Amino acid sequence: MRNKIINHICTTFVVLSIAYTAQAQLDYEYIERKGWSLGINVGNSELWGDIGTKSPIAHFTNGEYTKNTMPFVGLYTRYVLDPSFVIRTGINYGTVAASDKMNADLAKKAEKYEDDAVQRFQRNLDVRVNIWEANLLFEVNPFRFSHISRMAHRHFQPYLLFGITGYHFQSKGRYINKVPGAAGSSNEQWINLYNLHIEGDGFAETGVKAYKQWQMAIPLGIGGKWDLSPKFAIGLEFQYRYCFTDYLDGVSGKYIDPKLYDKYLPQDANLARAMSDKSWELDPSNIHVPGQMRGSNKGKDAYSTLSITFFYKFKSRAMPWWL
Repeated sequence: MRNKIINHICTTFVVLSIAYTAQAQLDYEYIERKGWSLGINVGNSELWGDIGTKSPIAHFTNGEYTKNTMPFVGLYTRYVLDPSFVIRTGINYGTVAASDKMNADLAKKAEKYEDDAVQRFQRNLDVRVNIWEANLLFEVNPFRFSHISRMAHRHFQPYLLFGITGYHFQSKGRYINKVPGAAGSSNEQWINLYNLHIEGDGFAETGVKAYKQWQMAIPLGIGGKWDLSPKFAIGLEFQYRYCFTDYLDGVSGKYIDPKLYDKYLPQDANLARAMSDKSWELDPSNIHVPGQMRGSNKGKDAYSTLSITFFYKFKSRAMPWWL
């Protein structure tokens, strides 16, 4: 009996030793060599502009949040210069959205009509923005600066992202085909805002420069990836894009004189007036006058994505950096 126990112990020790050695060798293979990878990302997006809530906490905790959650998908390539530094290029397409109805819960709790949540809710604007983007990103893996560190061989690796993004956007606002005080049913449509110049951008009388739909942004991100095998990895990634425009959601400055729409947009003047001020849908007596603030031009807009990533590592003949 004692010999059997000793044999079992010895056998177990040998098996564990072999498994440990194999695992150690496998872990070295998980550290990426120089070479290419191809990946996809699928997630949802957030719009950070004038429309919606003022605080991020209110943004995520309001009852209208799920109605403004939109998909964002893309493809990207990676080139590993070093296990700690990766260059990425990719293209993405998706929609970001926001609505002043996201302030409904806070507006009900407000003590004064002048409270920010009440004013945003009464403004009653909403937007959906279709975005095509292309990016150049740099991925930094801090735990793989040195192969001596035990963290370098772990299958899970956190990373940081930074770079530059070029994108084209098209903002659309909700339009209800019904005039104030009219009876009967109404039809809801989503109207392109760019050609309506809602806040008089490009009009000589306003002094507001016309904005462009092609823009640049600075993305910053953080993520974590898990190596499923030496060839496949899955991860979770958050990216925040700082934009150089305040018109991503079509809102930035003041209400303008509606007569300017007749001058510059003779065919779409009525539509521009309807899209400019939709407070009457909640309160027919609440009509804004020219010069009143419609948004805030103190900061630029932004958008972010939270995505699941999956990429395949092509076989590389480059010598491992740790040998």
